Amino acid sequence: MRNSTSYAIGIDVGGTFTDCVVLDDAGALTTGKAPSTPPDFWHGVLDAIGDAAGALGLARADLLRRARLIVHGTTIAENALVTGTGARTGLITTRGFEDTLLIMRAKGRLIGLSEREMTHVVRHEKPMPIVPRALIAGVVERVDAEGEVVTPLDPASAERAIRHLVEQGAEALGVSLLWSFLNPAHEQAIAALAAELAPGLFVTISSELAPYTGEYERTATVAINAYVGTVAERYLRTLTDTLAAEGATAPLLITQAYGGALSAAAAARNGVGLIESGPASGMVASRFVGRLGHYPNIIATDMGGTTFKAGLIADGAMDLAAEPQFGKYAMMAPKIDVRSVGQGGGSIAYVDEESGGLRVGPQSAGSVPGPVCYGRGGTRPTLADADLVLGYLNPAFFLGGRMPLDRAAAERAIEEQIARPLGLSTVEAAAGIYTIACAESADLIRRISIERGHDPREFVVFAYGGAGPMHAAAYAHHLESPRIVVPFTAPVHCAMGAVCADVVRETGLSDPMRFPVDPARVNANFERLETRARADLCADGFAEESVVIRRYLELKFRRQVHVVRIPVADGSLGDEALEALQDDFERAYERRYGRGSGYRAAGVEIVSFVVEGTGRVPKPRLRTLRRTGRIAPAALVEDRLVHFVDLDNPGAPPRAEPRTPVYRLPGLRAGNELDGPAIVETPTTTILLPPGYKGAVDEYLNFVIETGRSRNGH
Repeated sequence: MRNSTSYAIGIDVGGTFTDCVVLDDAGALTTGKAPSTPPDFWHGVLDAIGDAAGALGLARADLLRRARLIVHGTTIAENALVTGTGARTGLITTRGFEDTLLIMRAKGRLIGLSEREMTHVVRHEKPMPIVPRALIAGVVERVDAEGEVVTPLDPASAERAIRHLVEQGAEALGVSLLWSFLNPAHEQAIAALAAELAPGLFVTISSELAPYTGEYERTATVAINAYVGTVAERYLRTLTDTLAAEGATAPLLITQAYGGALSAAAAARNGVGLIESGPASGMVASRFVGRLGHYPNIIATDMGGTTFKAGLIADGAMDLAAEPQFGKYAMMAPKIDVRSVGQGGGSIAYVDEESGGLRVGPQSAGSVPGPVCYGRGGTRPTLADADLVLGYLNPAFFLGGRMPLDRAAAERAIEEQIARPLGLSTVEAAAGIYTIACAESADLIRRISIERGHDPREFVVFAYGGAGPMHAAAYAHHLESPRIVVPFTAPVHCAMGAVCADVVRETGLSDPMRFPVDPARVNANFERLETRARADLCADGFAEESVVIRRYLELKFRRQVHVVRIPVADGSLGDEALEALQDDFERAYERRYGRGSGYRAAGVEIVSFVVEGTGRVPKPRLRTLRRTGRIAPAALVEDRLVHFVDLDNPGAPPRAEPRTPVYRLPGLRAGNELDGPAIVETPTTTILLPPGYKGAVDEYLNFVIETGRSRNGH
C-alpha cells in the first residue's frame, strides 16, 4: 500500500536554511531542513529533500519519483540584487530619455528606508544603478500618449544600439520605450532584431513585463528583470535538469511574490516575480492555516536567521503592496505587502560608537560563519547567542541534535563585547539583546497595522520561521495581541505555503481614462486581458473551463497620486455598474488612507486594468486529531534554568526560573494544555511560553498561546 503513495513537495530557500515539506495522499506531513548552499543553492535543495526522504524511510530519488507536484521558492533573484552578481545588463530606450533610470524620482534616496533612517537623509545616496550609463542606448522612435506613432522606429539606430551593447559585454537586454504599453510594436521589433543579431541574449521588454504607466518604475522593472533573469534562468534550468536526473517527473512550479506560482519556464522569464516570493508563501500558508482555525484576522510574522518579516491578513484577504520595491529599487511587479527589518537569529549585536547604546542588526552573521555558538568561525554576538545564554535554546538539541551549540563561546562573546562595555552581567546583556530585537519587530508590526487603521488587539499573531516562536510572546505583548498561533509548520512555513499555492497568471495594461468612461472601451480591455490569461494557463496544462478569472481596476482621484486596486464583477459592464465602482473605490480609498481622505469632486480616473487567471492546484487535506487532556510522560524531557525577560518592565533584570519544564512537541498531543513558564522544543524551532501565559495544542497540532491580554490591556 505504501508503495502507491504519492507526494507533494514544497521547498523554500532561505538565507540560512533550506526548508522542505512533504505531504502524502492522506494529509500526513513530513519536514526536512538543510543549510543553504550559496551560490549553488540547488545542493541545499537536494539536501533538504533528502532529509525529508530519510524521515519517510525513502531514498531521495524514490521520493522524487513518487512526487506528483514540486513547488519551489527561491531567493536567487534577491540574492543577485543584494550581492551585485546579476548579469551585465544593457538598456534600450527612446532617444533623449537615456537618463530616466539614473534620475529616478525625487524620493529615490528614501525608498525602502525606515522612519529613523529618513531622519538622516543626508547620509543616504541613491542606489547604484542597475544599468550603468555606458550601457544605456537611445533609439530613434516615438509613440505618443494615445498610442499613435509620431516617429517610426529607425531600424538602423536599433541595430547600432544592440551591436554597441553586445560589444560592451551586455549579457542581458532590457527594452523600455515611451508609451510602449499602448503600442508595443517598436519594442517587439527591437526584441526580434536582438534575437537575430545576438542569439542567446536574454531580452525582456516593458510592454510584456510591465505594461503600465509610470516611466521610471516601468524602466526600473525591466532593468531588474534583465539583471536577475539570466541568473534565475540558469538556476532553474540546472535545478530542473538535476531533479529530472534523479527521476522526478512532476511539474516544477516556482512561487511568485504575489502568492501564486508559475511553471519553471515562465518563472525564468519573469525573474522580477521571484523577488521576495518566500515571504509571500508564508502569507499563503498563514491564510490556509487560519481558515482551518477560523482566524480571519492574522498578523503573520516570520523570523529566520537574517530578517523579521510581517504582513497583514484582514478578513481573510492579503493586500498587494501599493508601491512595490526591493531595497531602494522601485518595481512594477505585483507583490503581497510584506515588510521586513534586519532582525533574525543571526542579527549581530553591538555597542554603537556614537551613542554608546546597544544595537541589534541589521547586519547578520548569516549561516556562514553564523552566530558564535555555531562554532563556524563567527566572532560577533548575535540574537541566537543571546537566546542560548538566556536558556531558551537547548545546546544539545539544535536541529534535533545534529548541530550542537557552544554556550560557553556565546557567553564569552556577549560578556566581552556587550556586557563589559555597558556595565551589565552577561545574562542582563543577553536580555537586552532579546528585548531590543523584539521591540524592533513590534515597531514594524505597528507600521503595517496601527498606521493603516487596524487594531492589533483584534488580530491573532502567527509566529513562524526558525526564530519566530521564540520571540513572539515579547512582540505580541508590545501589541496587546490576545493570542499567538505557532503553526504546526512553523519551522518550514514558507515551504508549506509553496504547496498551498495555485498557478496564477496576472496580465494587465494601463489605459488612462476619466469617469464617465466608455463601457465599450472598458469591456474590450478586460476581454483582451482575459483571453491572454486563459491562453497562458491553458499552455500550462489547465483546462479552459477550470480557469478562474478575477478582474480589477486600479483607480485614483484626479490630481492625486495614490492608486487603489478594487475588484470588478464578471460580465459586461454598463454605465450603472461603472458608477458603482466609483463608490467602491472611494470606500476602499478611505479604508486605506483614513475617513475623509477621498475627494470625489476632483473626479475619478482609471489608471490600469488587471486580470488574474488562476489554475487551481489541489490543496493539502490535513488530518484532524482527536483531543486528549493528558500529557504523555515522555513529552516532558527536562527541567532547566531559563531567564525570562520582564515583558511589563523590559529594563528590569530578567526573571530566573530554575526549574522551567521543557517539552518536546512531537510528544504533545491535540488537546494538551500547558501553563507558563514552559518551553516547547521541536528539532527546528523553540516555543517560549512566559510566566502567566497559557498554551494548548489544537487538533491540527498548531500550538495556541493565550497571552491574557484584552482590548483594555489587562
